[in-house]
Parts: sequence; structure tokens; C-alpha cells
Amino acid sequence: MGYKEVKDMLYEKLTSFLKPIQTAYATFDDDAVIRVINAGTDKVRQMSEDKIADIKKKVGFFLG
Repeated sequence: MGYKEVKDMLYEKLTSFLKPIQTAYATFDDDAVIRVINAGTDKVRQMSEDKIADIKKKVGFFLG
């Protein structure tokens, strides 16, 4: 098998692998992306606030 055949095979494999990803990506609009980012931000903010409160509680116990 020569270089051209290997290159063509790789091209076919990559395009068949990427096609569903590209199709899904094309369906995203800016508003949907912003909603996902905002939802993630709210979730992470709550998690971090809970963790900080827990740490303050534990540190306060030792400093007490």
C-alpha cells in the first residue's frame, strides 16, 4: 500500500468520524450555547459556595 492509498484511507476515516460531530455542531445557535454556559456557571457557583462554607466551618472549629 502506497502513501496515496494510506492518505485516502485516513481521509475517509476522519471524515466519517467527524461528520456526526460537525452535523451536531451546526445545530448550535448562540443562545443555546449561552444557556448551557450560564447553567454550568450557576451550578459551579453553588458548588464552590458550599465548599467554601464547609471549609470556613472546619477552619473556625480549629481556630475557635
